[in-house]
Amino acid sequence: MQEKDYKKEVANKLLSKYENSKHFIDRNSTNRRVLLKMTEINKHYNDSSFYNQYRQINDAVDTLEEEGYIDINKDMQGDYMSVALILDLEKINKLYLIANRVNKHDLLNGILEVCEEEKSDIDWINNFLNETIVSLKKGHASFYLKDSKEAKDILHILKQLTRQKDEISLRKFSIQCFHDSKKLENYLPRIESIIKNYDHEELEEDILSSFNVLKNPGFIYLKGHIVISLNGQIIDVGKINGPFSITTENLQALEIKAIYDHHLVTIENLTSFYDLKLNDSLIIYLGGYHNSLRRSLLEKIVAFKPSLACFHFGDLDAGGMNIFHHLRTKTHIDFQPLAMNCFVLETYREYGRKLSKNDIERLKHNDDPYFQDVIKLMLKWQVKLEQEIIDLPEDIFEQSQYF
Repeated sequence: MQEKDYKKEVANKLLSKYENSKHFIDRNSTNRRVLLKMTEINKHYNDSSFYNQYRQINDAVDTLEEEGYIDINKDMQGDYMSVALILDLEKINKLYLIANRVNKHDLLNGILEVCEEEKSDIDWINNFLNETIVSLKKGHASFYLKDSKEAKDILHILKQLTRQKDEISLRKFSIQCFHDSKKLENYLPRIESIIKNYDHEELEEDILSSFNVLKNPGFIYLKGHIVISLNGQIIDVGKINGPFSITTENLQALEIKAIYDHHLVTIENLTSFYDLKLNDSLIIYLGGYHNSLRRSLLEKIVAFKPSLACFHFGDLDAGGMNIFHHLRTKTHIDFQPLAMNCFVLETYREYGRKLSKNDIERLKHNDDPYFQDVIKLMLKWQVKLEQEIIDLPEDIFEQSQYF
């Protein structure tokens, strides 16, 4: 059996302690030493049945002491108690070589250099850069950027996302960024986390789809009395027995020829979209937060027929309210909430779900004037509704209690 390299292991454990100490951040700090107990090197150090390990560890620390990297602390009987790192930068740099470990100062400085060189015309990316720079200068590793190469890659991805105007698959976007169809997947959890923490826009559940990057092909589903032209083909959606889907790639080619309905209704949930039958209504499934391409379709529809009365039907919870707000503010269309009021909450209360702590906090901070009455009732009853359980009548626009 091959003997363990305890010299390398002791060096690694000492450097880990050093990197998490005040001495690493402030090299002039002298208020405490970097100590490593013998039992931290190996928990069986004092166990007589592990004598071989005991001897190997002692040989390793003796060598490190002779070479001037550490001091050994002994008890009255001369037994080894702990080792202390000698805080000499030249010695510490050599110890990194023994540990076969990248010098953390060099690592952080490499990332810092990349971050200081990078600038963006997007505020949230700059906020991320600035916070990272401050943290690196304090000697703290970045959760998101592990080395300078990763820093360049991740910042490149973030910038490319903000420039992506057309819908594209994740693999094609990865090829676009790196000429490699799978490389982006390695960064995906951190990319999504950065966007969640620094981009304060309302985002879709599938975060990258907010930037038109899709893990699956994109479709828009609609039903109602609308006539469209698509690549020279005239399609009367009203004559189709069921919903009609359009790939988002075809959206730019779509032309509207006629709209016979007088209401435009957007739907948050796909099940509700399929189940819902409303008179005199053009119904579109949004799939949560809309992105720029879905927004362009809504804008095209309203531009063709400005007299349309526009409504949104979503979950009666904090998320549904945020989606409604996002829809109004991004499209600049005067959408009104449909079946998202006190009457609906009271009617379906027994089917509701209990509010979580996060729900309560989000509702308390929601100042949208459309929902203040229902929010008070939701907080009082501690309940929220998923739109799938809400059954809307076909003649809903003749029943004022739903508005």
